[in-house]
Amino acid sequence: MLAMRLNLRLLCCASLVHTAPATLLGVGSLFGTDMVLQQGEGGNVIWGTSTPGSSVSVARCDGGEVTTCSTATPSAITATAVAGPTGAWEVLLQAPSLATETVATYTLSVSGTVARNPTAAPPILAFNVTYGDVILCSGQSNMALSLVPIYDSNSIIAAANHPEIKLFAVPTGSSPQPRTTLTGTWTPTTPETVKTFSAVCYLTALALQKLRSAPSAPIGLIESAVGSTDVQSWMSAEAQERARLSCWAPSGQPPPASLPPSEGHNAATNDSAAQIYNSMINPLFPYNVSAILWDQGEDNTHYCTTRQYNCLWASMMADWRQRFRRTSANLPIVAVQLGGYADKGNVSIIRFAQTDALPQDESYFISHLDRIPVANSAVAATYDLLSPNFKGPQQPTLSPWIHCRNKSEVGRRVAIALNALQAAPNTPQEPSTMGPLVQAAKVQLDSGGLPFVVLNMKEGAGLALLPVQRCIICCAQAPNGINATYSPFQVSNRAGKWLPAVGEVNPGSTLTVRPVATVKGSWVTAVRYNVIDVPQCALYNEDGIPAFPFQLPLPWSSP
Repeated sequence: MLAMRLNLRLLCCASLVHTAPATLLGVGSLFGTDMVLQQGEGGNVIWGTSTPGSSVSVARCDGGEVTTCSTATPSAITATAVAGPTGAWEVLLQAPSLATETVATYTLSVSGTVARNPTAAPPILAFNVTYGDVILCSGQSNMALSLVPIYDSNSIIAAANHPEIKLFAVPTGSSPQPRTTLTGTWTPTTPETVKTFSAVCYLTALALQKLRSAPSAPIGLIESAVGSTDVQSWMSAEAQERARLSCWAPSGQPPPASLPPSEGHNAATNDSAAQIYNSMINPLFPYNVSAILWDQGEDNTHYCTTRQYNCLWASMMADWRQRFRRTSANLPIVAVQLGGYADKGNVSIIRFAQTDALPQDESYFISHLDRIPVANSAVAATYDLLSPNFKGPQQPTLSPWIHCRNKSEVGRRVAIALNALQAAPNTPQEPSTMGPLVQAAKVQLDSGGLPFVVLNMKEGAGLALLPVQRCIICCAQAPNGINATYSPFQVSNRAGKWLPAVGEVNPGSTLTVRPVATVKGSWVTAVRYNVIDVPQCALYNEDGIPAFPFQLPLPWSSP
């Protein structure tokens, strides 16, 4: 740990906390040169350690000259605290609004005075800092996947000269007890620094810049993701216990002794006992973040029901929001829906759980009466972005890779959803940001007495039924367009058997779904869309966003 003296510029964010040994003055692990703090209302909690009983002053000054900022600076925004019995201290420092202030770079200084020697020259820690939007990106391997293996990686990496986008990668680790410190540094985006960073996280930031009126505004990205982890791995022990009592026990049955691990669970790291959370999430609290991006669920397909995963994820996000000291209105969450890959029919179980968490009354996706909505959240559908699974050079298999390579499109869809949530918190999203939405469904009979289903879509979608994007399976095998073999629609008879059906987009905002086999009108009791691991075709809106998979009883109308 480096000793800090007055007027000495801190060059990087050291491991654990930054300390000056003579007075034990230090700040939390996320505070360091080139960091991004959250702009706007609410301010930022700045925290650290010092000698118990000592005074700590925090100042924010205009400009990036770290050697001159102090509480005595005339224009400084300041806050003070006294270190408690354990040496811990924290202050709430007012944040600027980029809409009203033009200074791009600030200095944050932290100084302390030892209670037993108040006349001694106080140590000072000083950092260059920018204010913008801070986004936490977490989950398993699809979030952890770097830019290197994705489509167009060479050109994306070569163009990654964005000093306004700062990156912080949380190191992979586990701990039996919650940690409060970690190792890491903030780095400006360059081709060298970004190539190992989360592709979804970075490409979402690029897409956000294009959507916003201030495209060069700073963005801070925090990546905390590990492959082959279930959702329980990212939950605190307290959240896991609440989930054990509420998520895993059907009504009238006792709860399990503990939450079950996934098939891929690594007993050595004990990830289902909160050890990954302890090491990779707990040290981040209560750093102010503006949004959470989540891409996970593959490891839960092996044993979770739809209701269980919905409950687990909702419980985790409620816990995270509380620990970040944020409300649903000022901490939106966007989840990436599971992509298209084969897993014995289990993928749709988690896809439905993800849309069950949507806050809207558009609960038609599978119509679970006991679903747990997550306020101010959205889901980005990606099941249509199929990628070849290479066994070796130029040897794609018929089963798509679990890791979608078209991360630019994933980032674009996530950015559209996040931008809408931040522009209008806790407001139901529209088809332009969520994809086509069904308002009503009913059975009608044609002139020959044969049944067909009419789906009335919410206005403003601009519908098109197309082969899935980047599809390496169905396009070559369906040269005559979408037929029954590749149709995303099915209808159910009274016996509960699902029969193939063909969808057709009509002028206006309706779809017609016709069973391929001849069935009597009263036998058509339900309709569903893309309830399959690897969809072949999809219903898109005019912006290229696909509809969420759904399953509806007939007749049906939106609540």
